[in-house]
Amino acid sequence: MAKKPEATPRSQHLLKEYLNLLAPGISTEKYPPRLEITHEWLEKQLGSLEISLPESFFVFTPGAIFGPAKQWPLEHFRTLATLLHNVFGDPILILGTEADVKSGAEISLGLDFVQNYCGQTSLSELLAILAKAKLLVGNDSGSMHLMSALQRPQIAIFGSTSPDWTAPINPNATVLSRNLSCSPCFSRTCRFAHYDCLKRIEPELVLEETLKLLTEKNQTEA
Repeated sequence: MAKKPEATPRSQHLLKEYLNLLAPGISTEKYPPRLEITHEWLEKQLGSLEISLPESFFVFTPGAIFGPAKQWPLEHFRTLATLLHNVFGDPILILGTEADVKSGAEISLGLDFVQNYCGQTSLSELLAILAKAKLLVGNDSGSMHLMSALQRPQIAIFGSTSPDWTAPINPNATVLSRNLSCSPCFSRTCRFAHYDCLKRIEPELVLEETLKLLTEKNQTEA
């Protein structure tokens, strides 16, 4: 018989809640979500793309189907794109579903180093692109969890939801959350209409954390 969770709802990681249904005490460190892909599979997916991938690139995923209270402001994505390009010189690819096409267009408007590919990839192709990306910047969303399962570098931005509950379980992840008095509210929209939990995560902070994360990764691989 499944064991009823004893912890307060959303006070521990969702994976831990699932593992507790099997047996108490199972650690998320021992059974983290992982996706292992082969070189052959990766090449097959990349070969089916109708887009040409750069040698090195960043990925933005601005969407979050839950609602705007999980979506980092598009103007912040746009500012960050310029900051990253100025520092690294690498292009930025924007990925998402057809629902994210307009968001991608707004971020990429007038920026020739940003390409909007929202709605142009399958799930398998999205996964393959993430596996090749230098780093992902995205909201608490499906793409965030895919990158986590790949254990690739990522910046995960949290607004109305809780990192304690759904943060990426990934040693190469940095989670950004402002922990305001009104958050996490788990609402689709901001009841105060200010979305400060997201707006106050400035692009400059994301750039700073990106530099730290990639520097640490390079030192580990050296």
